[in-house]
Amino acid sequence: MKAPVHPAVARALGGYEPTPEQAAAIYHPPEPLALIAGAGSGKTAVMAARIAHLVTSGAARPSRIVGLTFTNKAAHELDERIRRALAEVDLPPGEEVAVFTYHGFADRLVRDFGPKIGVEPEVALLSPAQVYLLIERLFSEITFETLRVTWLPSLVDKVRQLADACGNHLVTPEQVAEADAAMAAAYEREGTAPPRDLERVLTERPELCKVVRAYIDRKREMGRIDYGDQIALAHRIVQERPEVAAQLRERWPVVLLDEYQDTNVSQRKMMEAIYPAGSSVTVVGDPDQAIYAWRGATLFNILEFPQHFPRASGEAADVKTLQRSFRSGRRILAAADAIIAEIPAERRGGEKVLEHHPPTGEGEVRAD
Repeated sequence: MKAPVHPAVARALGGYEPTPEQAAAIYHPPEPLALIAGAGSGKTAVMAARIAHLVTSGAARPSRIVGLTFTNKAAHELDERIRRALAEVDLPPGEEVAVFTYHGFADRLVRDFGPKIGVEPEVALLSPAQVYLLIERLFSEITFETLRVTWLPSLVDKVRQLADACGNHLVTPEQVAEADAAMAAAYEREGTAPPRDLERVLTERPELCKVVRAYIDRKREMGRIDYGDQIALAHRIVQERPEVAAQLRERWPVVLLDEYQDTNVSQRKMMEAIYPAGSSVTVVGDPDQAIYAWRGATLFNILEFPQHFPRASGEAADVKTLQRSFRSGRRILAAADAIIAEIPAERRGGEKVLEHHPPTGEGEVRAD
């Protein structure tokens, strides 16, 4: 006979019992798990239900669970679902799940532990306008050999993007310049010219790297950081100071990471430094919905999660899927699957196909 669903789990799911695929994710043991959740499959509800199960089964206290997502809106939605799910569970005062954005979590690390790497707790965050003005000023201070400073707003934006990319990928501007030089030398050895767009990048980026270096140094002199520095500094803290990583792991041994397909290299490595093999890390995302590649996100974080966060035995972590969509009609799902099918399976996390939930009806697809 099927075991009854705990009321807290049902509340997290809006009063419904979990489907078999939802149950496989909700009741998975507290060990590494990647959950590939299709559009409209109720991923936030399942995350809240998984937390409710961990709490009501005695696997973890709420205060020892942390959830990370990208936006304040998504963090608020997850927090509200968890609160509703656990509202009638008898818990001691102060037993609450912590929910942050990724940048909010990193900011807390920098504020609390920055002095361990020479970053003062009161370090000020530069606004976008301040970033622009600072980079603009640097262009007037640097002498360039080949770069033509014509349309300054475009160049300032390129420097800002390059500085962010360096932080997102944990590389220095010097390493970028060296990689570009190696690429240019390879084309020269082959006696071929790079494509026109790439040739333009290889010509101007060494000079832009000089500006990025000046920007990094100037921020340090001013005691300022920008938005992109938060994750890189947080990663540096937990990488260089393992006692901090251990303290965070003790504080929050259970972690759920939302929209994992949109995380970048530094975000993934920050979490790897905190949570070793066998840790209770659940990531939720969908390679088919990756939208932040322009800011350094890599969908390979979710595709390679089983290797990045293996079980305690060293075996690859489990991967589960949520394929039933409760949002869209059958025709809409069929159109979406037809478009997504053109993407190679190795870039999609497998042959995921969105399943129709009959009450949503047929739906309508048209081209105007």
